[in-house]
Amino acid sequence: MNELEKKNLFWVNIVSLAIVFFLIGVAFLSQILVGNQKPVWCAWEELAKSLPSEKIKLYTFEDQIAYHIWSNLDKKENAQIIVVKGIEGLQEDTSYFLPRGFDEIKVINEKGIEGDKFYLAFRDSKFNELHPPLRNLKAMGYNIGEPKVFIAQGIQTFLVEVWKGN
Repeated sequence: MNELEKKNLFWVNIVSLAIVFFLIGVAFLSQILVGNQKPVWCAWEELAKSLPSEKIKLYTFEDQIAYHIWSNLDKKENAQIIVVKGIEGLQEDTSYFLPRGFDEIKVINEKGIEGDKFYLAFRDSKFNELHPPLRNLKAMGYNIGEPKVFIAQGIQTFLVEVWKGN
């Protein structure tokens, strides 16, 4: 190997190391800036803990939400958890699904929503009564309460009481 080849190899090594250290620095900086965000299923765990202990009905709009809330309830026998499918404008992460034969959570369409008082658990970019599912429930004559909010991985999750009448 001649002198020129040694010099080129030296600089290739230096540049390669500089790139590696630069990428390590970028990863470190992004971790510092973003922080240690909780996974979204932690939001449902926290919101499940905030549900009242008396008998309740809870409507969700995604299998993932329903299952994570159900699995984190202390008194599962006091909660009727229902997944509502087919709400226009709501997107569901279909990579999560309820297991076959799992009958602890009922699945209905929007027309099956009933009751004078119940809770909703859902996610959205912000709490907005003009977005589904809140818009749909208001059109059905329901009142919307103040939400309990939990943010995980940049996603806002909501638990809100809904009722009919004054």
